Amino acid sequence: MTEALHGAGVSHPRSLAWRRAGWRLAALLVVLAGWLLASATIGAQSLPGPWAVLQALLAQLVAPQFWVATGQTVLSTILGLAVASIIAIPTGLAIGASRFASASTRIMLDFLASIPPVSFLPLALLLFGPSLPMKLVLIGYGCCWPLLIRTIDALRDIDGVQHDVCTAFGLRASTRWRRVYIPAAMPGILVGLRTASTISLLLSIVAEYIGGADGLGATLTKAQQDGNADIVLAIAVVTAVLGVLLNLGMQAVERAAIPWHPSVRGTGR
Repeated sequence: MTEALHGAGVSHPRSLAWRRAGWRLAALLVVLAGWLLASATIGAQSLPGPWAVLQALLAQLVAPQFWVATGQTVLSTILGLAVASIIAIPTGLAIGASRFASASTRIMLDFLASIPPVSFLPLALLLFGPSLPMKLVLIGYGCCWPLLIRTIDALRDIDGVQHDVCTAFGLRASTRWRRVYIPAAMPGILVGLRTASTISLLLSIVAEYIGGADGLGATLTKAQQDGNADIVLAIAVVTAVLGVLLNLGMQAVERAAIPWHPSVRGTGR
């Protein structure tokens, strides 16, 4: 059977993995080459090259202040996402359970979601100053709406056959929610959580960069004011790594929460 598949032109999974890794390495080399070319064209003072940024990054990694700032950014990112989840997911399930509530609130939710979260930064600064609560207000508002809307849509997109089966078997409301509705809506909710996690990290950096709260954003502001372009790019690399780690964490949550879903176990397995 295996020989027949190879004869039919089906690639081995290990071969596909090596090919994918090769393309990723090639893309990385192209980015580094473009970076070096841009640095040589613009000037190392304005755009440091990869080696200078790597040196600045290594210098930051041995500084205790860097790890304190990183911890403050990670803490506000996770807490802000948790606050938004506690508010948005139950509210979205309650609204999505009613066709009337979904239809009557959609315009208002779309309007509120279109307001940039940064516009509330001056108000949050007046109320809380450059502090963790200020960041949580900004992050909570920015993450709440996309997660809320995605939760509503996930519940409304449940197949009507599932509703009919629940009705035909006379299942109680608690059993329907526990065994049918929440598991069916969970993949969509987790998609909203992954999107909200990225927004949470971005807003945490923004609140620190513009609002002056402690964290990587404040470190970025200080490096910019001091004219240290290499440190600015090093912090940008760190935030990108944090984003990748956050995405990997959300993938782990998905594998634990919905191991039965095709997006987790792989289509066709």
